[in-house]
Amino acid sequence: MFTKAEATRSLIQEFNDLFSTHKFQEAARFAAPGATWWMSGLKENNPMAGLHTFEEHFKHVESIPKTVIDWDTVEVDIVELVVDADGEKAVVEVAVKIREDDGEYRYKNNAVLIIEVKEGKIQVVKEYVDFAPFTKYIKEKEEKRGKA
Repeated sequence: MFTKAEATRSLIQEFNDLFSTHKFQEAARFAAPGATWWMSGLKENNPMAGLHTFEEHFKHVESIPKTVIDWDTVEVDIVELVVDADGEKAVVEVAVKIREDDGEYRYKNNAVLIIEVKEGKIQVVKEYVDFAPFTKYIKEKEEKRGKA
């Protein structure tokens, strides 16, 4: 029999597996009704910054044009996952990489997520990410596309 902490660890791993394979609607089923996703940063630098419902967050993720992010080239791997003894709060470090046509990874960044879980459902995600590397990556990608 799973402890609450083990159940939460399993839930987060399964959630990340779905998210990292771009099955966003399936990943969203792990959220409780009214669940929220907060992302660090300023709106002028990152349109996803601030507090949103899970539905709003995933709609935004899915609406990003393929010319900006081709989700088939994005990898999100758990680096570290720590769950409290009650199984209600987890701290997750993820490594995000975007693979280019030549197979190289020109964007690599880590983010830290604090995830609150109650009754087997995600209630809150707080995502702390340095958005500067992504802004630089997009700028370089646009410059390269402009030269092509």
